Amino acid sequence: MIAAWLGVSVFLQALLLGVHSIQYYAGAACVAALVMVLWRSRACLNPHVDMLLIMLASGGLGMFVYPAHLACATGSWRSYGWMLLFGLAPAIPLARCLRAAFRRGYLMWALSIDAGAMIGGMWLSSRIHGGHGEWAALTHHLTMLSGMTVGMLLGMWIRYATFESRSHQSAI
Repeated sequence: MIAAWLGVSVFLQALLLGVHSIQYYAGAACVAALVMVLWRSRACLNPHVDMLLIMLASGGLGMFVYPAHLACATGSWRSYGWMLLFGLAPAIPLARCLRAAFRRGYLMWALSIDAGAMIGGMWLSSRIHGGHGEWAALTHHLTMLSGMTVGMLLGMWIRYATFESRSHQSAI
């Protein structure tokens, strides 16, 4: 059920961007299917993959709740908020890395670090301008998703360096 929601979220993002090309929709369907397969096989992957998939799919869809997302070249704090609501809220119970943070007592710190790093990455990526015509919206959205992903990866690294490496040292 969750895999289907993530796949639908990815495809809805493609539909909302309004690009009119059969190849574009075929590519979006392939990406949606890939997200579904990755979710179903996540037990074989790093625990952080859960959060990456949820944020790219559901969080990316959340950016569309605030309509000015595509028109705002400087980034919109409202779209950032909706992205966090659609992405981080379901990630808390579903992402293995956040469940581990909860068990170890640093969930709120983990969420603060992750949210701050994602918003920082999106804000920096909003400074990049590119694309014209109907592809401008796609370029902007993919740039924002890329910034969010880079920020998330940085946040995960900070979280690991701050909390998880200490727990490994104390176990030794």
